[in-house]
Amino acid sequence: MKTACAFMLLFTAGFVASAQNTHPLPTGESISLTQYSDNSNYSFIRSDARGAIIESGSYKAGLPDGTWMNYNPNGTVSGKGNYANGKKDGEWTFFSMQGSPAYAVTFHDGKRIQAVQLDERGNTLAETKTKE
Repeated sequence: MKTACAFMLLFTAGFVASAQNTHPLPTGESISLTQYSDNSNYSFIRSDARGAIIESGSYKAGLPDGTWMNYNPNGTVSGKGNYANGKKDGEWTFFSMQGSPAYAVTFHDGKRIQAVQLDERGNTLAETKTKE
């Protein structure tokens, strides 16, 4: 069953994606883009010289949109958050090298409205709110 589902997902994805390109950068990093059939939406993966993923996300109509992830050199997630119409929106969480939450920052329409420092269990240690 899992194999059939995975096959269907890959089979379907082949009809949605129109092109996938990898572009090397002078730093040794590379960027992989998968552009979809409407030509304005694509996924983005930036990798280091070893091939480890540094950052991933997607674009809609040329603007960052949806969930974006950043990764530590050891492969753990260093940050996770959402873009809406090219602006940070909602909670962005930043993690330690060990993978525990360190900070949570809340954005609305690209503006920071709250930042919270967290302990290794995710409990609030300190909080700041942006004045309107």
